Amino acid sequence: MAAPESLRLLDLCAEYSVDCYLKGMSARLPVDALPTPVVPDDIPSAFSGELRVVAQRIIEAASNRVRVHWSAKTYSAGLGTQSGGDDEFEDTLRARFPPLDMPTPLDSPFTVVDVDDDVVLWSLPDMLLPERQAAIATSMGLAADSIAAHPPGPDNPGSKSRWRNSNYLYAQNSNLSFGRGMMTLSPGWLAQGNQGLNSTLHVSSDLGAPPGRQDNAAQASAQTWVAANMETGILLSVALAITHPAQYRETRKALGYLATLPDFARHMETWTFAFNVVTLICNRRTPAHRDRASGGRDFYDLLLTLGGGPRTMLTLPGLGIRIRYDSGTVALFSGHDHLHEVSSFLEERVCIACYARPAAITWLNANHPPPPAGRLTLPEGWWDLLCRGDEDNE
Repeated sequence: MAAPESLRLLDLCAEYSVDCYLKGMSARLPVDALPTPVVPDDIPSAFSGELRVVAQRIIEAASNRVRVHWSAKTYSAGLGTQSGGDDEFEDTLRARFPPLDMPTPLDSPFTVVDVDDDVVLWSLPDMLLPERQAAIATSMGLAADSIAAHPPGPDNPGSKSRWRNSNYLYAQNSNLSFGRGMMTLSPGWLAQGNQGLNSTLHVSSDLGAPPGRQDNAAQASAQTWVAANMETGILLSVALAITHPAQYRETRKALGYLATLPDFARHMETWTFAFNVVTLICNRRTPAHRDRASGGRDFYDLLLTLGGGPRTMLTLPGLGIRIRYDSGTVALFSGHDHLHEVSSFLEERVCIACYARPAAITWLNANHPPPPAGRLTLPEGWWDLLCRGDEDNE
């Protein structure tokens, strides 16, 4: 069965964007320059420009590396089930794996690399152009019914695990264009606690009704938002295709298989996110935590922030980094492993969080990726040349 148009276009854009990244990197390294990629006929000219911006931000980040002097693999092995609620454990972890000493918030593209040259974090400010940000903001009205169906709940200020829907974390204004709440969308996932190969795959209840039942207003709202953001999904997905090609490849394989299954095919007609799950979080700050129920050491989560104002910060305490979380910024890292938090904000904001459910990828006949090594983003030997150049400039 042929891939749906959504995935065909995603493949086309991913290939073009990767070629743009390689072309740009070839111009920065002592290698033969690659030819300028030709824009495929099916990619509109204006959108191809947005794809080139994504590639350029990643080029800038790859060329601006900071290094932690420990192994992300060993760090991950020491976490156990810790989700961030045990302060004594976090102190011990920081003593064993010292964070960077970078007190000033960072506002330029950069990467954090470990001793094995695995890329722990990509920070990509201004990855989305203002026009794209405005289009996404406008589309949030389409998701209003879905967001309203999941409003903030009772406060759980003392809970380290059940905080996500607590009212105290949300903006208290009642008249907000993005609303207050969240929705979690997946065209095919497994329920927590039922993630074996013989478990039942299903569409997330926020996105669609079970087979044979009619979608409600909130589900129809979510579907309309997804359809309106096919280009957004592509832009975020090509960032993954460049920074972690193995994760992109395996997730794309899983989505392709999902598209062949009758109960899921209709949702795949508009799904262009190269992730199992997309969560929209509207007007909420986020305390320090790890997302232990999703992703994994070798998987990137992708966070896109829109709005919020100039004082919004994304902090990764274990890395010793604070990022200026201005509108249009994208960050890729393992939220499963790395403690992260988002500050309060002055203006309305929405976070679009994209992530993997590894059990669903396995169920869909795909494999888990290897660690996200920088060398895997480039032809053989190029990453070593890049590292050598960085060392020469220290």
